[in-house]
Amino acid sequence: MSRNNLIPTDPRRLGAYWTAARLGSGGQGVVHEAYGAAGLAFDLAGRGLGTQE
Repeated sequence: MSRNNLIPTDPRRLGAYWTAARLGSGGQGVVHEAYGAAGLAFDLAGRGLGTQE
């Protein structure tokens, strides 16, 4: 997946996580690279769903 800059409509925060980049988008939503206070990276897709990487 290529890493792209956030676009103006992308959220800057997702709950306790701050978004760093837009990784991609498709029929199931947008995938963002996001980080929490502990520095953990997450890929978040759709509406608030995510998996820890």
